[in-house]
Amino acid sequence: MTYICTLYIVLCQTQHNIPGKTMAFKPDPDTFYTIEDLANNGIAVPTTIRKWIKSGQLKATLVGRGYMVCGADIRDFLL
Repeated sequence: MTYICTLYIVLCQTQHNIPGKTMAFKPDPDTFYTIEDLANNGIAVPTTIRKWIKSGQLKATLVGRGYMVCGADIRDFLL
């Protein structure tokens, strides 16, 4: 039970950007990431990332049939 409560608290703190907490995934500002890269790094599931892009919350560039997200934009979005 303690493990579940601790995990829940950590997830809530991560989602709400509580001061003093650091991001587990630190994107390089000069690198571009695919939606799959972000999902594999635990940002969110691909469907949620696509929703953020389509709503304009997360900046991305359409390259071919997929989106590429700049590391600086990811950092700005998460912080």
